Amino acid sequence: MVSAVIYISLFIVKTAYAVVIEHHRQWRPNWDAVLIAIGWAFCVIAGLIDVTLTGPYSTLEGISRILFAFLIGGIPIFIWQVLKIIQSWFERLLIHLGGDIDGNSPD
Repeated sequence: MVSAVIYISLFIVKTAYAVVIEHHRQWRPNWDAVLIAIGWAFCVIAGLIDVTLTGPYSTLEGISRILFAFLIGGIPIFIWQVLKIIQSWFERLLIHLGGDIDGNSPD
């Protein structure tokens, strides 16, 4: 039960983190390395909290818990990037069909 709460919390935190990054586009691309390191830190910390609270585990089991945290923490970022790709495709389709992104057709 404790593990489920940890990983659900990680999912929520990483989703909020993706929203914040998307909202503050001025942070990218200059701060990409820092943003990625922060995202990794969320996953490592969640995995270590899980291992600490629900252990003791063998080394392999502990590492698998941390890797599972990266899997769970990566899902919101993956979904965010897929949605950005779909939005880009949609904008290109609108331009190709003769419309403007803002809904205005060319004169």
